[in-house]
Amino acid sequence: MYTPKQGLPTYTSEPCLAFASVGHEFKVCDEAFKPLLRVCLPVPENPWVNKNSNRCYVIDSANGLLLVWNANIHNLSVCNPMTHEYTVLPLADVLRDSNEVVFGFGVSKISGQYKIFYGAYIYETRSWSCYVYTLGGRGQSWRSLVVPALGRPIQQLMIAQFLNGNLHWLTSDLAGTKLICCFDLETELFTNLSLPDKVECHAELRILEERLCFCTYASHIAIWRLNFYGDKNSWSKEYLFDNLPHGRGLLYPLKVVANGDLLYAARFNRNLFIYSRNTRTVVTNGRLQGYDLYSSNISFYTPSFVSLKAMGIHNVESLQHKIVRDSLQN
Repeated sequence: MYTPKQGLPTYTSEPCLAFASVGHEFKVCDEAFKPLLRVCLPVPENPWVNKNSNRCYVIDSANGLLLVWNANIHNLSVCNPMTHEYTVLPLADVLRDSNEVVFGFGVSKISGQYKIFYGAYIYETRSWSCYVYTLGGRGQSWRSLVVPALGRPIQQLMIAQFLNGNLHWLTSDLAGTKLICCFDLETELFTNLSLPDKVECHAELRILEERLCFCTYASHIAIWRLNFYGDKNSWSKEYLFDNLPHGRGLLYPLKVVANGDLLYAARFNRNLFIYSRNTRTVVTNGRLQGYDLYSSNISFYTPSFVSLKAMGIHNVESLQHKIVRDSLQN
């Protein structure tokens, strides 16, 4: 780790964690889970916005760029904390009156384009309106997609998981069978992946050690892993939880550590935990300082100096004086 000149934030090439914090902020902690910096995106003055309500989410990170969503003001932004740059994406023309939406962010596999996906489920027509935005692309506007029957959403806000050039999220068909919907960022085509069994309980997709995983929440909490991408027969049940000390909230698998043990975070809890695969016990292992307990996502973030301006992105603004080194606080 080193500190660049001219006041740039402390830099590490190791993966960090990015998450929403209290007060409409987004925080990054380093590879040792110590506070590294916080991002304070401007919040427009609006008498209808409850500033005590913090419906902010880190959608995902790609090569040092963060996609963040402020649901209070319907603000979708891309920023790079290391270069002090951010841009607000225009959403007014594509935002739909829907409580069920999906966001995704990633890089196309061949052309290397940064793309943002937005989809909204329209109950009246039982169909999806989906759009893609290419950062730095011609026109720099949302493009409407031809959407096949994707099934129904399983929750209000879905964050698509990026892996192997594709975005992934869960839907269900009319019979209630859950499927993994895939969107290829290169071809901009939709496909499906199957789950290992019929899943009737609540479930969520995650990425763990560069493999697609999904968590099921029934009498026990289980984490399944897809060992070979695209092979529906390669699912294996890796972790089984019960009697958790922090209750039965949603889990965020983060890293496989020694002996196959699992480092994870839990919603509504700022602590980090280690789950022993052999003893099936859990111990506390650190703390995410300032983590918003109601945030629905934690993203891995590897700092870089990718410049939004150099990518030809319009309306890039400066985050100067809005990024500060964090202090040790809750």
